[in-house]
Amino acid sequence: MPFHATTVRARLARLIHRSARSRPLMISLVLVAVLAVAGTFAGYRQLSREVTVSVDGSTRTVHTTSDTVAGVLREQHIRLHRHDLVVPAVGSKVSDGSEVTVLYGRPIRLDLDGSRRTLWTHARTVQAAVQDLGLRYAGADYSIDRGSIDREGMALQIATPKRMVLKVGSRRATGQTLAVVTVRQLLARVGVTLRDDDSVSPDLDSLVHQGERVVVTRLRTAQVRKPQESVPFRTVTREDPSLPKGEKSIKRAGRPGVRDAVYEVVVRNGRAVSKRLVQQRVVRAPQPQVELIGTKAVPDGSAWDRIAACESGGNWHANTGNGYYGGLQFNLGTWHAYGGSGRPDQHSREEQIAVAERVRDAEGGYGAWPVCGKQA
Repeated sequence: MPFHATTVRARLARLIHRSARSRPLMISLVLVAVLAVAGTFAGYRQLSREVTVSVDGSTRTVHTTSDTVAGVLREQHIRLHRHDLVVPAVGSKVSDGSEVTVLYGRPIRLDLDGSRRTLWTHARTVQAAVQDLGLRYAGADYSIDRGSIDREGMALQIATPKRMVLKVGSRRATGQTLAVVTVRQLLARVGVTLRDDDSVSPDLDSLVHQGERVVVTRLRTAQVRKPQESVPFRTVTREDPSLPKGEKSIKRAGRPGVRDAVYEVVVRNGRAVSKRLVQQRVVRAPQPQVELIGTKAVPDGSAWDRIAACESGGNWHANTGNGYYGGLQFNLGTWHAYGGSGRPDQHSREEQIAVAERVRDAEGGYGAWPVCGKQA
């Protein structure tokens, strides 16, 4: 049983007080007390064991009457958690001279390239924990790379190096090998600042991976002045019953206008992609062009279709390079003499027939087509 010196002294004092008038009795009691104390010490020494206890590197020697590791730890008020390591195991026996080692488990809240999990280690320093958990990566960036770890553990972020391609605005794409986790970290590392209208793909908070391609699009809006800018004229079409149906004629040529203009221009990666007129001062208004289009009915062209079939195989846009043009094979002299413009093959069937009607009426028949005119 445990030896309590204070209790023994108190009991002995009471006995001595009660027996103070009997000297022989007092001497006997003293001898009994001394023998009892000596016996208690001898019994305790015989039952106790000397055990070395090491807790997280702190070592001390204790005397215990417990015969198991669990008992020794309980006597020393050492509380264990399920991730702690005890050597030998808590159920093991102890003897005089035994050594008991306790290593506390410490949680490492790991963020590895954006992937989160909790690992446990018995290491007491960051360097030892990284080695113990196999987290040593060449060129990696560690949020903490040295120092001790308390029993509550620590948070540790690791970014491993990755090969990426970065394209910023109109600049040439470049390869980058950096220990970063997100697009935001990549841009910060290389010194790329985003303006309000810029965009980035993938998004800033996206995780980057090996071989990732990151594209920054530079977008800006600017006002551009255009003094003395030409303003195109519009075309007005009017029907003319005096012209053969489908024939066109310009009654009044158009004239461009002039203005001083201000445009809002959207520039993407150095190139203008859109513009919008935001201000103008008209110096001279444009003059519309007036075009006439004929509505006069063309006489039955069946006779002319037969002549065209004979002359050109019915191809009203024939141009063989022999000096004769169109379905009725006009030469340019005749065509122009009877009001035609350009070349006959550039005009419609109806316009060619209208000129042919004038030729026929002037010559009193189809003599201008000596062979094929017989088909009329």
